[in-house]
Amino acid sequence: MLQQSIRLIDLAPEEWFSSKETSSIWISCYRIFRVLPDNLATSGIINLPDVVVVPLWGQVRYTDASQAKIVFITEEKWEFDVSQIQEKDTLEGAYILLISPFVVDGQERPEPEVRQVLQETVALFMAMNGRNTAFELVFDNILPMTGEKTTVISPMVENPLWFSAPNFSSERLLDIQSVAKAIDHLPPEEKNRIKLSLRWFELAMRKHGVDSFLSFWIALETLSMDNTDIRPINKTLARVYEVSVQEANQQFGVGRVFGLRSKIVHQGHIASIHANLQRYLEALYSDLLLAELDLPSEYKAQLVLNDPEFDLISYVTV
Repeated sequence: MLQQSIRLIDLAPEEWFSSKETSSIWISCYRIFRVLPDNLATSGIINLPDVVVVPLWGQVRYTDASQAKIVFITEEKWEFDVSQIQEKDTLEGAYILLISPFVVDGQERPEPEVRQVLQETVALFMAMNGRNTAFELVFDNILPMTGEKTTVISPMVENPLWFSAPNFSSERLLDIQSVAKAIDHLPPEEKNRIKLSLRWFELAMRKHGVDSFLSFWIALETLSMDNTDIRPINKTLARVYEVSVQEANQQFGVGRVFGLRSKIVHQGHIASIHANLQRYLEALYSDLLLAELDLPSEYKAQLVLNDPEFDLISYVTV
């Protein structure tokens, strides 16, 4: 194979920018496995809309931020430890670089938009070429087109003050134990269904945006629905809150939430998911979980709806 050194910024197409001095690129690098040097195409640059993909064999120099971390000093004070950020070279091997414009002539693209197009691109390559196409993420770096200082992508920080305070009293621990026992005493098929829904719920609680929204919906669907029929959810809410099914549908807006889900999944709508909507789906799941187990409700969904700042219709309207 041809041996050469290439600056990463030279892989970006000239037509992306009018002014390199006020522009930068986002580079994601993944390790490829089970590919030998002779199996990589020598022409190896693939131009896609807003993304250039470069498979290569060799070493890649980058700024390693993998050891950077958030240190929580108190609940209200934290600091970003950057002492371990350093320049590194990868081991020699096969890599795939995904390059997208980040700042274009002084105008910065929204970070979620850039992350999304890169995620979609790497997913396409894995769909066509298998998991080893992008087996592990090595780094994300932002490089100014002037070749100056690299920007590293820090870990996402969530504010713990946004979330409710947990209850670790003896009474609450007994409540949680009762729920676990109720699940364990279910018939095997029903128990497995609820446990599967809990796994989707956990994924939803750790994701953001559309990924979190869809994971919450799958958790609800697994827990309380019959395929895509939302009537069982409304019937359960009607029973719990002692209202008619029609009133439950209007009060809790499950049909509206389902409508947003359908537009995302079936119409390709790119939705901005409000954090309050995620909070509501969390509460809705909790109500339905207790109802499925015939345990007393804590009416969490209604508590969220009662918040004067909560506006479900605006969150699900597209």
